[in-house]
This record gives sequence, C-alpha cells and structure tokens, in this order.
Amino acid sequence: MSVKRLRSGSTGLKIILRKSLYDKRKRIADYSLIVAMFGVVVMVVETEMSMAHVYEKVSRRAPDPRVSRSV
Repeated sequence: MSVKRLRSGSTGLKIILRKSLYDKRKRIADYSLIVAMFGVVVMVVETEMSMAHVYEKVSRRAPDPRVSRSV
C-alpha cells in the first residue's frame, strides 16, 4: 500500500495494517524463542557429553598454540 493511501485512508485500514504488523512481529519473536531454546538444549547436551568423556573438545592433532607465537 502506498503512503498517500494510508494517509488518506480510514482509521479502520490503519488498525488492520497495525494488527498485521503486530502478528508478524509476534511470529518472529516466537521463532527466535524456539531457536534460542534449541541452542540452550544443544549446549547442555554438548557439555554433558564432554563431561562424560564421550568426546574431547581439543583435538590431539592440533599443534601447541604456544609454539606458533613469535617472540
């Protein structure tokens, strides 16, 4: 919709547009909450697996970072 039509439009049209924008914003917030909760669950699982020694975070093939520093 154009800006001129919004300015000359009725109040009802503005309310409808505001409601649709509110619904869009609410949906985006819901998606971001779901993604954040998934990230927390993945971090907890990763920490538990690391503490149970299912795998190691540091590769044994990785060079010592102190060796690569120049003095």
